[in-house]
Amino acid sequence: MAATPTQKTLDHLNMRRSVQRLILCYCGFLAAFACADKNESAGISSETNKIQLVTLDPGHFHAALIQKTAYPEIDPQVKVFAPPGKDLELHLDRINSFNQRKLAPTDWALKVYQADDFVARFLEKKHGDVVVVSGNNARKTHYIQQAIEAGYHVFADKPMAINSEQFDVLQKSIELARARNQILLDMMTERFEITNRLQKALSQDPQLFGTIAPGNADSPSIIKESVHHFYKQVAGNTLVRPAWFFDELQEGDGLVDVGTHLVDLVQWTLFDGEALQFKDLNIIEAIRWPTVLTRQQFYRVTARDAIPDYLTKNIENDKLKVFSNGELSYQLRGVHARIKVSWEYQAPEGASDYHYSLLRGTKSQFEVRQTAAGNYRPEFYITTRLPKEQFEKILRDAIGKQQHTFPGLAYRRVENAWQLIIPDELRSGHEAHFAEVTRTLLQYLNVTDTKGQKSTGDSKSRVPSIPDAVWQHMLMRYYTTTQGLSQAKTR
Repeated sequence: MAATPTQKTLDHLNMRRSVQRLILCYCGFLAAFACADKNESAGISSETNKIQLVTLDPGHFHAALIQKTAYPEIDPQVKVFAPPGKDLELHLDRINSFNQRKLAPTDWALKVYQADDFVARFLEKKHGDVVVVSGNNARKTHYIQQAIEAGYHVFADKPMAINSEQFDVLQKSIELARARNQILLDMMTERFEITNRLQKALSQDPQLFGTIAPGNADSPSIIKESVHHFYKQVAGNTLVRPAWFFDELQEGDGLVDVGTHLVDLVQWTLFDGEALQFKDLNIIEAIRWPTVLTRQQFYRVTARDAIPDYLTKNIENDKLKVFSNGELSYQLRGVHARIKVSWEYQAPEGASDYHYSLLRGTKSQFEVRQTAAGNYRPEFYITTRLPKEQFEKILRDAIGKQQHTFPGLAYRRVENAWQLIIPDELRSGHEAHFAEVTRTLLQYLNVTDTKGQKSTGDSKSRVPSIPDAVWQHMLMRYYTTTQGLSQAKTR
């Protein structure tokens, strides 16, 4: 598909018709892309010492959320390779909205190539440093493999594998990336939710928490539950989901999709920095079940007027079954854990996606709840069997030690528990977490120090690096989710 190179940017894209017209002008822009040998070093290729992003087939809105924030280390010119269609249009609309907003507008300039041969054109030359992959999960693992083999770093939305066959491919990609000093990182955004951070930090205080209790299958020591909604608002607009999102063969079951976040939180909370191995996992039970949608609900959330043929296998009594729910009970290094993922059509009034978390220690128990009474805001509660006066002193000392990391953190007594008072300044929403995980990527690329400041010196001389335990945790979470799904399907 040939076209003339153009320098137009998305600043002119205010309507979908304009988007479609400009995309056609961009189709041949690859002819002007700078050449680079696929076998070159995995360092930074830009002459400006800035990271150059390449977005591949952006079918999920998380691809756009990476660019909701501007970063001094990242070149504002981003190259996009994708097939023609609605997914691409929505991605471009979202980036344009970030550029056009009144508060802290971004200045992204997208160079778009759209055609059926977009993967082949993407692989012809090396067009940047980091490939962002967030879309159809049936294709994602293969995209990751191709990008790693082509010498790119990869920044991928979860899940990077939705079944055991894909896990085998992912494992090989991880091994290759490690051998080449390439970065392969998934977007574990839930680590940046303040209550998750507090649970992890306070569980390291032996006076307050003690040690993790082993628990049992009926009373796990760590529980992570998540409720999501198909109809929701993102970046101030009603989210339009692609039809394939409702197909478990393309999006993945709930256990291997959102379940990735919950499994990650279990590992990160209990064993951060420790190298996990497959033998550390013992799956006790796994189950899956569907959410049932009416045709009208499906049409509303997809902006379609018909159900595609590939979903007819899931239609029963004229309703669509979406296999988005699952529960997994397992042991990790002897600690009993349980995760549960469920999807509903629409959140209750005033609510959004919400979570529940429980962490049992030998001295106290941490619980995070989101309730209607609390306006569905996550709140952190601590219970203990220790005498009230004795425990309050322990809690006061523990909170005092956290002031440097969590300034303004306080507590109060509520009925039979202690509630942490979390300042609004420490709270941030789901969309803001994508900037946080992107800064983690920049640290691993060795262009940003641990405090988020841009590193000094020549970026070409700095070697990207991920700690061994991080690689092991990545492998372990996908091994856990895919093994859990395999067991759930055999029930």
